[in-house]
Amino acid sequence: MPTPNASPFGVVLNDLDSAVPLPFDLCGWTLERPSAEEVEAFRAILATFFSASVFFGTIVGSPYEATKSGGDADGVLHSWDLPALQWRYAVVREKGPQLDRVALTQALRISDGNIWVALWPNPRQLDPQRPSNAVFVPGGNPHDVWQYFSTAMNAMPEKPDLLEIREVVELRSNLDGARYPEVVRSLALFLEIDILPERTKQKFLAYFSVIESLLTHAPQPNDSVDTLTRQLKRNIIVLSNRLPPSRSLGIAMFKNGTDRVSPPTVVSQLYGYRSAAAHGDDTEKYLKWFSRNKPDTWSADTDAEVHSFVRRLTKRLLIAAMTEPQLVVDLKSA
Repeated sequence: MPTPNASPFGVVLNDLDSAVPLPFDLCGWTLERPSAEEVEAFRAILATFFSASVFFGTIVGSPYEATKSGGDADGVLHSWDLPALQWRYAVVREKGPQLDRVALTQALRISDGNIWVALWPNPRQLDPQRPSNAVFVPGGNPHDVWQYFSTAMNAMPEKPDLLEIREVVELRSNLDGARYPEVVRSLALFLEIDILPERTKQKFLAYFSVIESLLTHAPQPNDSVDTLTRQLKRNIIVLSNRLPPSRSLGIAMFKNGTDRVSPPTVVSQLYGYRSAAAHGDDTEKYLKWFSRNKPDTWSADTDAEVHSFVRRLTKRLLIAAMTEPQLVVDLKSA
C-alpha cells in the first residue's frame, strides 16, 4: 500500500476492482489506493455500516477485504481471506485541485461510474507522525454510507470507465457557478435526494424535482399552453438531440410491438407517473404502460427499471446542463 499522506482525502464507497489502473488524475484530485495507516483510520466505521446493512448485522467485515463470487440473482458470497495488500479500498486525494470537494462529489456521483465519496477524515488525525489508530472523525454525510451499502451490498468489484468519469469532473470544473447558479443548485439537489430510499415514489418524485428545477419555470396562471409537461417535452427532446450516443437519454428506445414510441409520449408517461405519485393517485396504469412498451434491454421488473431509467435520465440531463449551461438556462426561461 502507499505511504501515509496528510493531504485531504475522501473515502470512496465503491468497491473498485484491483485491476482498475490507479492512481488516476481527476482535475487535481487523484483516485488512488490509501496507505495502510489511512485504512486503519476508517475501516472500522465502514465495517460497522456494512454489517448493519446485511442480515441485520450477522456479517462482520468490509466488502473491500473479501474475495467475492456469485453476482447473480442469489447474491454475492463474501470470503474474508484477502491479505491486506490486496484490499480494495480507494480514496480521492487532494493534490492541487481545480474544483472543491463538493463539486468533485457531485461530478463523481452523476458520472456513469456512479462513484460515491461520503466520508472525509480530519487530515490532522492522519499525520504520518501520529499513531495509525488515531480516532476517525468523518465529514460529509454519514447517511450516504448507509444508503450506499443498503443498495450496493451485493455488488461485485467494479471496473468503471475512468476516462468517462474524468470527462464529467472536467465539465464540473469548467462550470461557472457564478454565471449559472441555477445549474449548480440542481446539481446540489441531486446529491440531497440520494439519501432517500430506492424504488420509492418519494425518490421518483425527487428525481423529477431535479429535472424540473433544471428545465422548467413556473407557468403563468393565464397561459393554458405554457404547462410543465409541455416545457419538459420540448426541453428534454432538445437536449436529447444534442447529446452524443454515449450520453443518450434513452427516450427513443421504447416501442409498442415493432413500432417505436415517440419520445414526447415517453416523457408524458414519466410525468404522468410523477403526477399520480405526487397527488396520491394509483401509479399502476403507468407501470403497465411501461411494461407494454419497454425497451428490449429491460428486465421483467418494470418498477425497478423505471426508477433506474429516471435516475439515469436525471444524471444525463445534468451532464447536458454542464456541457451547454447557457442553452439550458435559455430553455428553462423560454
